[in-house]
Parts: sequence; C-alpha cells; structure tokens
Amino acid sequence: MKLFRSSLLSKLVTTFSVLSLTTVVVVAGTVYILARNTLKQSIFDRLTIAASLKDKEITHWFDIQMQDILLSARLPEVQSQSQILLSHNTRLKRLTGATKSRDYQRAYHLLSLYFANLTEIKPNLQETSILTTGGIVIFSTNPTLEGKYKPLGATTTYFTMDETQVKPVFYRSSTTQKTAITYATPILSDRGDRIGVLAISLDLQEIDELIRERTGLGKTGETYLVGRLERNNTFIASGKTEIEKYPNGVSSQGIDTVTIGKAGTGLYRNYDGVPVIGVYRWLDKQNLALLAEMTQREAFKPARQLARKIFLIGLISAGVSLLAVYLLSKLITKPIRAITETAIQIGEGDLTAQTPVLSTDEIGILAQTFNQMTQQLLKSKQQLEEYNKNLERKNERLGLTLKDLKQAQAQLIQTEKMSSLGQMVAGIAHEINNPVNFVGGNVRYAEAYLQSMVELIQLYQQKYPVPCGEIQERMEDLDLEFLMVDAPQLLASMKMGIDRIQNIVVSLRNFSRLDEFDIKEVDLHSGIDSTLVILSHRLKEGVEVHKQYGQIPLVRCYPAQLNQVFMNILVNALDVMQEAKVKKPKIRIVTERLRDRVQVTIQDNGPGIPLEIQKKIFDPFFTTKPVGQGTGIGLGICYQIIEKHKGKIEVISELGFGAEFVITLPI
Repeated sequence: MKLFRSSLLSKLVTTFSVLSLTTVVVVAGTVYILARNTLKQSIFDRLTIAASLKDKEITHWFDIQMQDILLSARLPEVQSQSQILLSHNTRLKRLTGATKSRDYQRAYHLLSLYFANLTEIKPNLQETSILTTGGIVIFSTNPTLEGKYKPLGATTTYFTMDETQVKPVFYRSSTTQKTAITYATPILSDRGDRIGVLAISLDLQEIDELIRERTGLGKTGETYLVGRLERNNTFIASGKTEIEKYPNGVSSQGIDTVTIGKAGTGLYRNYDGVPVIGVYRWLDKQNLALLAEMTQREAFKPARQLARKIFLIGLISAGVSLLAVYLLSKLITKPIRAITETAIQIGEGDLTAQTPVLSTDEIGILAQTFNQMTQQLLKSKQQLEEYNKNLERKNERLGLTLKDLKQAQAQLIQTEKMSSLGQMVAGIAHEINNPVNFVGGNVRYAEAYLQSMVELIQLYQQKYPVPCGEIQERMEDLDLEFLMVDAPQLLASMKMGIDRIQNIVVSLRNFSRLDEFDIKEVDLHSGIDSTLVILSHRLKEGVEVHKQYGQIPLVRCYPAQLNQVFMNILVNALDVMQEAKVKKPKIRIVTERLRDRVQVTIQDNGPGIPLEIQKKIFDPFFTTKPVGQGTGIGLGICYQIIEKHKGKIEVISELGFGAEFVITLPI
C-alpha cells in the first residue's frame, strides 16, 4: 500500500485530478460571475422599464383624478348649488335646530344626487364634502361628517383656479384605517371670492391594483409606493395591508435613499431583510417613492443553473479525461513499476533480480541498462566479498600476530625486568653474603676468645682478690664487672643481626630463583613468605597481613614466575589502598586444597574494581595509573603465567567492598 500511495501512477492521477477540478471550478466560477453581471444589468433594465411604466400609469391616474375634481368644482350646477349652501346662513340654524329653507334643501338634494351619480361613475371617489372657509363641513356624501370640523392644512392638496397645486400629503383614514389622500379646490362667489372648499377624498384601491401588476418581473418581482406618514415611511400602495406588521414604518437601503430624493439602483436587503436587486425613483409631483424589486435568488438563478451545468459538464469531461490519463499512466508506469520492484529487491540484497523488458522505447532501454548495471553490480559485489574475505583473514592473522606480539613484548619486558632484578638481587646477595659469612665466622671465634678472657679474669680475681692500687683504679674506670656481663650480650646481638641478614639473602634468592630455571615441586607458602619479606618496608606502614595457610602439597611449577604473580597482585593491592587512603588497610591470604588443585586467594579491603575495568584488567598494557607510574603489564603477565601453568586466575570485586584475586593451580 505504501508503494501504491507514493507511486508515479497515483501522483499523475492525483495531479491531473487536482488540475482538472481546479479548472472546472475556475471556469464555472468565471461563468457564474460573468452571467451574474450580465443578468444584473438585464434585471436592472427590466426593473427600470417596469418602474417607468408604473411611473407613467401613476402620474396618469393622479392627473385624471385632478382633472375630474377640477371639472366637478367648475361645473355651473355645482358652483351655484354650493354657493346657495355656503351663502345661506345655516350654521346657527342647524345648531339651534331651525328649519332649513326650501332653496337650501333643494340645493342639498341636487348636490347629493350629483355626487352619488359621480361616485357610481368614479368609484375611487371615497367621499365628497363642502366646507366653509372655517373648515366646517356643511355637506358630505358621508353625513356623519356634517357639522364637524375638518382641517384643510397638511392633509389636503389645494388646487387653485390656474391649475397649480401643492404636493399631496397622505394620511391614515379614521374610518377605514387605510392610507388616504384628499384633494381640495376653492369654491368662488360670483365676484371671485373664496366662500368655501370642495374636498374629495380618494380611494387608493386602483393604485393598489396598478402597483400589484407584476409586469413581467417574475415570481418574486414587485413594485410598491412608499410615502411619509406620521414621521415614518409607510406603504402607500403595494398590496401590503398589514400595517400593524410595520409599526415603526418600513426601511431598507433603497427606501432610505429614495425618500431623500435620490434615485438609483443596487443590490441590498429589502424591508423584510431579503436580498433583492432593485430600482428606485422619486415621484416629485406625487410626493411618493416608487420601488421595483426582485429577489437576488430568482434574479441570478439562470447564472447559477448555467454555472452548475458547466460544472457538471466539466466534471464529466474531467472524469473521462481522468480515466484516459489513468489508463495511459498505468501503461507508462507498469514497466517503471517493474523496474522499481526489481530495485527494491536489489536494495534488499538480491542482486540476481532482473527486471522484465516490456517495450522497445526509452523505458525498455532503461530496463536493459538497469539489468546490465545489476549484473555489473553483482560481479562487483562478488569481487568485493572475495576481497573482504581475504582482508578479514589477513586482519584475523594480523590480530593474532598483534596479540602474540603484545604478549611477547610484555613477557620480554617482564623477563628483562626480572632478569635484571634477579642479577641485581643475586649480586647484592652475593656481595652481602661474603662479608656476612666472614663476620659471622669471626663472631663465633670472638665469642670463644671473649669467653676465655672472662674465665681468666674470674680465675685471677679468685686467686688475687686484692689487686694493687693502680689495677684497682683501672678496673673501676673500665667498670670491669659491667663489661664482663654486657660483652657476651653484645656479641649475641651481633650474631642475631648476622642471622637476619642471612635470612633476607635467602629470601631474595628464593624469590628470584635464578638458580631454578626448570619446573620443580615447590612449597607455595615459602614463595608467599619470601614475597612478604621483600615488601616488608611497605607493610610497616600500618598494613595488617592475615595468613590462613591450609594443608597444601608441593606444587609442580616455575617458582620464580609464581613469586612474580604474588608480587604483582600484592603491589597492586598496596597501591590501591594507599591511593584510596584506607584507614585500616588489610590483606588476607588464604590457601587451601581442592581435590587435585590448590587455590590461593589474596583479598584486600580497598575501594573495589568497577565492572567495566574488571573486563579489561588482564589485557596487556592496560592500566588505570597515571603516565609514568605503571606500564599495565603486571596483571597481563600474571594471566599469562597462570595460563602457562594450566591454571586459572579470576577477580571478584564490588565497589566499596574491596577486591579478591583467586588463583587455582593443578597440583
């Protein structure tokens, strides 16, 4: 699996897949952006056309209503009957319940018939009222308003006789609770003075129906009018009847922009927070904001569908191409894979592996070359292995030679040392032995002569107890009695000293054994004691020696060489204890017989020997002493000497508990 994951085939397929997918995504994204921009401009154009149509229709509707109102106000019949009502002082009479005149009743009746007929013809005329200049309603198609005050200020649009007008102001009707607008025009007397006002409230139902027409804006497209009502923006006509849903008015980027008199287009969220594309314009003549909007989801749906289709087509194309690339890559990588597997086998050591030649192209040539290289490598490996074997044999022989050379060197050095030491010891012993023998022989004669003289003096004293005065003085000066007692003791001390010197000479000769070059039976205790005598000057430094000699037979050996082993082990023990400054240094020597072998154990109470040093302690020239204080051949020579005697020497030690050398020799 690891080979497959990192194979050339997987890399080619993965790379092509990534490139193909990236290309498809980039193309689909680019198409979507271009199509979206194109659609955005197209939707803006559609919305602009729709807004323009609505603008013309709304303007036309309001113009018709204005003309109808002006025409109604200028009709002679309306003028004359309105003058009768207004000129007749009926306010007090109505308030006091006075009887109305026949002319007033006739005028009231005619106006009621006229405006009733007009309402049937113009259903958008919600109510018609005639007001005095003080704002009191004296006639209305809604009789409940008669006699009441109706303000004609901010909520009324006035038309003058020259057809100029003030911008309309919308308000919420107290009766219908819907948005309403009132148009008013003056009623003039025959002299041209304003004696009253004709006020007509319009029903905006037609405006609602006109605005609700989609005019090809799709499912979510809408147009609506917004105006100022009680300090808030509210729907004037849009089919939105839920006024309570927007208690604080309606707001959006488009509404907020257009209500300050700025027209434009853009993408924003509408009054319900839905993303839309919109066109907005201000109807200055009607004092209204006209907006045409469509949701962005519907507007850009074709762009998404186009991008989705292109993406799917791209994926299908990429899949087909990927299959072709996979087959082609597999065809290309198959021989490469075979070469790779062969290379792995060769890397694991199988130089006999050969890769199959599957083609005659460059890869086939590569396979042939690879096989030739493998054969050459196999041949080189065989030559190298043969050369390595020869080198190992030579190296082994060289190691053995070096080991023998080191042993011979160590043995030669030790032999030279012992030979020089033996010659020196023999010479010293010889030089000391001659005068000692001379002195020792003369001391015996001197002792005999002195004894004879003492006997003579004692005999003289017996025969002549009273000597002459001069002899008596001389005897007192010499203290003759003391001399006669001390002289034999003095000669005895001299004799003891001569005996000790002779013992030392014998020990030196026993240790060196220069006169004993052949193997012979020897008492090991004698050799150990001679070694201790040689080291007596170091043992006097407070070292306690405990000898536990067992009953052991004579051992056939080279005595001088064994004495050398005892000397090296004891000297090392003394050096270690002295260096570690052991307070009470002790050496314990134990001998015992083990069936057909003799065992000698030399133990000290020094600091012990680390385990890593124990493994190398018998190697020639290995030493832990500073340069100039040891050659490192002592214990190596000991090992060779014991091995020469077919014995065994081993060390037993633990840090802090001293060291113990155990020597085992065949009897």
